[in-house]
Amino acid sequence: MNQLDEHISQAKRELSAAQQRGDQPSARHYASELNDLLTYKKNHPDENHDPNSLEVFCDMNPDDPKCRVFED
Repeated sequence: MNQLDEHISQAKRELSAAQQRGDQPSARHYASELNDLLTYKKNHPDENHDPNSLEVFCDMNPDDPKCRVFED
């Protein structure tokens, strides 16, 4: 299993645990994280590294100023 799939599995476990505890803020956090990771995986099927939060953010918001890439 690659790093991205492991992160997705972990987010699913954490979401399930938060839902069972009735911890709605944590459940919303893990549901959002899981959705973002699944979208990233769909957009990058050949990648297997675990993306950091900026990579996921920029994948979802490529026009955001934080995601600008400057070339020399």
